[in-house]
Amino acid sequence: MITEETVAKLMTDGMIAVCAWCEHLHEARDKGLDNCEMAGCGGPAALKGFPKYKGPMEGNLAKICYLCGQEADFGAMINGRMLGVCNRVIPGNEKTGLTCSLLFRKILESRRAKITEQQASIIG
Repeated sequence: MITEETVAKLMTDGMIAVCAWCEHLHEARDKGLDNCEMAGCGGPAALKGFPKYKGPMEGNLAKICYLCGQEADFGAMINGRMLGVCNRVIPGNEKTGLTCSLLFRKILESRRAKITEQQASIIG
């Protein structure tokens, strides 16, 4: 069962919001696994848009930052699915100033992916 307390603990330990709020992850953890191991799922690091996501963020993935769970400042189309990203500093990174949007760009750059104007749009 997904609870705010469980999600907060997972995110404090470094889990991104979309995974922390996914039913597949919690079902796997109930079985003693660390990750959901959902075949075919993944985020921008895998050039995917969490196609197997199941949970309370469904239908709102473009409006909520997939990394921290806060309100999104913009969205990016990743493999046919719009994901929200914010410009806030990632909790625990106040000293470095690492924001969700900067991390998102670093993830895409590491995959040699480029966001075109057609793939990214402002949500508002």
